[in-house]
Amino acid sequence: MKVMRTNATEENEVGEFGSVVGPAMVRIQRLLSGSPEVVWEYLTQSEKCSQWLATIDGALEVGAQITLTFNNSTLTPHNEETPEEFKKHECSPQAKRILVYEPPHKLTYTWGSQDNPSEVTFELEAQGEKTLLTVTHAKLPNRDQLLGVSSGWHSHLNVLRAKLAGDTPEPFWPAFLKVRKEYERAIESD
Repeated sequence: MKVMRTNATEENEVGEFGSVVGPAMVRIQRLLSGSPEVVWEYLTQSEKCSQWLATIDGALEVGAQITLTFNNSTLTPHNEETPEEFKKHECSPQAKRILVYEPPHKLTYTWGSQDNPSEVTFELEAQGEKTLLTVTHAKLPNRDQLLGVSSGWHSHLNVLRAKLAGDTPEPFWPAFLKVRKEYERAIESD
C-alpha cells in the first residue's frame, strides 16, 4: 500500500486525511478545542465517548478488558438509517483490552478479533488552548481493514471535533460513505 495524501497546506496545519505510515498502520490527527484533560474525558468516560464513538463498559486500567458498543446512527441529531452493510455491527458489543493507560496523554487498546487484534493508540498533546489528538491504528491485516478504520476514524474524529467546538456534526453515515470513497482512491494496492 502506498502513502495517501493529506490536505495540510502549512507545516503546522493538521491535514484532514490520515496517512499510511507503515505497511499495516494508519495515522490521523485532529486539532481539538479544549485541554488534553477535557479531550481525555471524551476518550475515557462512557457518557462523553458515546457522543462521538461508542459507550465504554469496564475498568480503564492496563490489562483490563473493556467493551465498546457502537450506535453510529445516534452520534448526530440527524435522523439517519444505518446502511445495510453495517447493521450487523450496530449496538453489538466489542471486547477490547487496555494496553497503555497514561492519563491524560496516551491510551492504547486492542481492536478487532481477539485472535489477531490490531491496536489503536490515542496520543494527546497540548497546543495552546487546544489539543492535538493523534490516532494511530496499527497491525491491520489487510487493505480492507485499512480502508475501514481510516474512514471510520476520520468520520468519528470529525464528530468529536464538532462536539468539542460546540457545533452540530454533519450526518454520520453520508459523511462516512463519502470519505470512504476518498480513502479508496487514496490508498492504493500493492
